[in-house]
Amino acid sequence: MALSVNEIEALTLDYWEPGSHDQFFRHNVLAYRLLRKGKKFDGGKKLRVQVFYGQPQGGTFNAASTFKTAKVEEHTSAFWNQAAYYEYTTYDFDDQTQNAGEAQQIDLVMDKLDKLADKIKWNMADDIYTSTGYGPNGRSIVGLLGMIGTGTYGEIAPADLAEWTAGSIVTTSEPLTFNVIRALRTACKVGLSGEKPQLFPTTDTLLDHLKSLLQPSMRYEDAEMADVGFTNIAFETNGTIVADYKCPSGYLFGLNENQLDFKSHKDFFFKREPWKEPYDKPFYTTRLIWVGQLLCKRRNAHGYHSNLTT
Repeated sequence: MALSVNEIEALTLDYWEPGSHDQFFRHNVLAYRLLRKGKKFDGGKKLRVQVFYGQPQGGTFNAASTFKTAKVEEHTSAFWNQAAYYEYTTYDFDDQTQNAGEAQQIDLVMDKLDKLADKIKWNMADDIYTSTGYGPNGRSIVGLLGMIGTGTYGEIAPADLAEWTAGSIVTTSEPLTFNVIRALRTACKVGLSGEKPQLFPTTDTLLDHLKSLLQPSMRYEDAEMADVGFTNIAFETNGTIVADYKCPSGYLFGLNENQLDFKSHKDFFFKREPWKEPYDKPFYTTRLIWVGQLLCKRRNAHGYHSNLTT
């Protein structure tokens, strides 16, 4: 059924309701966390992360021992292409004349501009969760299912570097419990300090199930996540289980945020281009552009469990 109210009617006086109520976009957990913590870069053909894979080479010794002195290579680099996303908006002569004056309870053009970044984040979030490569245009984010895998990633093949594979991939169908999360977290422990994943995105259904396993008095939230509207459960030391509406059904991811970097180009961080007007048409158009990529420092620091049930 076609909508009975078009944009101009909905946002001018005759059909006015205060505010533009967003029926489509909700904040995405990973886009929020990664963009907030990510670093900027200023150019380059590819994005690079230095990968350390060294293991202890020494050991105990006595007065008769001979020390090892052989040179051991411990560093390599992973490379990614830049991803690029855009959204546009256009307004025409009717928008200028009708959405104006006393009838203009909402500035249609400004409202559309405000939504452009949300639209980009919507597409980015899709790729963060589901993309395994650069996509048909060669400029997509390589997402979690590409990172948490056993194939070539960041131009490094696991056959060339045994540590360059997911910390844990479990596809067993079973109910989600806190022991399942503990097992995932332990399997992704890395480094000499035994660093474990801190962020566990899952679905609303699975998070609600976890809440049902706890007494109300035992439920704790990460205050920072809760303050920006993300339903979550604080889990043991530095862990947060959080509902993300973009998370695929039945999945729980275990992510070590210290081993991720969401790079954004400093000159294309949701950059809006100037309005352009075709010489022979009475309308204006502009675009918003983001360029960057999701990078991984240690692939075995992350994992997921799929086919989870309540």
